[in-house]
Amino acid sequence: MASRQRTWALVLAAGDGTRLASLTTDANGRFAVDYSKVKQAVRDLTHELLTIEARGDYHAAQQMLETLGVIRPSVQKALDRMTHIPVDIEPKFVTANRLVPSTANQF
Repeated sequence: MASRQRTWALVLAAGDGTRLASLTTDANGRFAVDYSKVKQAVRDLTHELLTIEARGDYHAAQQMLETLGVIRPSVQKALDRMTHIPVDIEPKFVTANRLVPSTANQF
C-alpha cells in the first residue's frame, strides 16, 4: 500500500470507527467532512491519545489500536479506487538504510 493510501486509511478508519464523527460516507462510498465537528472530534481524539500515553495505559492503547487500527470495508473500497493515483514522492531513507542495512527494503 502506498504511503498516501496508508495515511488516508488511518484517517478514514478513525472516522469510520466513529471516533471522528466529522467523517461520514454516503451510499456511493464517498466520504464527506462535517467541518463544524472537525475541531471537537480532533480535540477529543487527541485528548484520549495523550491521556493513554500519560498514564502509560498499555491495555487502553492496545484496545484503541484494535478498534481504530482496522481498515473497514468502506475505507478499503475507497483505497481500491485510488490505486491509479500516482505517488508524487517516493521517500528514500538513505541514512536509515546505511545504519540498518537489513531493513533497506522496508523503508
